[in-house]
Amino acid sequence: AFTPVEYYYWCDDRPEYPACFPIDLSFSGSLDHSHFARAWTATLGRHPMLCALVDDSGSRPMWIEGKRPLPKFEWAEEGVPISGSTEPMDLTAEAGIQCWVRIGSESSRVLFRFHHASCDGLGAFPFVEDLLIHDHREGRGSEGENAIRPLQPEQLLRRAAFSQVAERPSLWLKIRYALAISRFWAPLMWRH
Repeated sequence: AFTPVEYYYWCDDRPEYPACFPIDLSFSGSLDHSHFARAWTATLGRHPMLCALVDDSGSRPMWIEGKRPLPKFEWAEEGVPISGSTEPMDLTAEAGIQCWVRIGSESSRVLFRFHHASCDGLGAFPFVEDLLIHDHREGRGSEGENAIRPLQPEQLLRRAAFSQVAERPSLWLKIRYALAISRFWAPLMWRH
């Protein structure tokens, strides 16, 4: 099932304003294609929400296990235009992450694009960290150096949990907020 935030970004995603965000990294030197590709595959295995798809055939959308192939990963030489990085992402057919790599003789660029329903900004950074550590290990073969954080898969089940609020709003205030939000979002929710 979707969390409220995931549902919000699913409903707010429009062709004119995709609910996506980029992370653009620049490196000195050149990345190795085979090392980076293996690191990409290994890292995606640790982040299942980024590979998940959306089944919107029922009354409410829900996450389902993503099918192969892996999410979009494009490798090219420096100067090759990056196309599709501003297009909407269809989470019913493609994963919530995309990656473009551009390699030059003196520098490399890696552009990630995440769909907000699949991942927020704070969740994107551990993915990038895992990927860079995997890539480093592929190149140097060093397991002990730069340890990868242990997985905590149970956190996926608790992703909708909210921290305790010190002061709870009154019932009247809850109803008022619910009506205001419903009036605003109802037209958007029915389009999915």
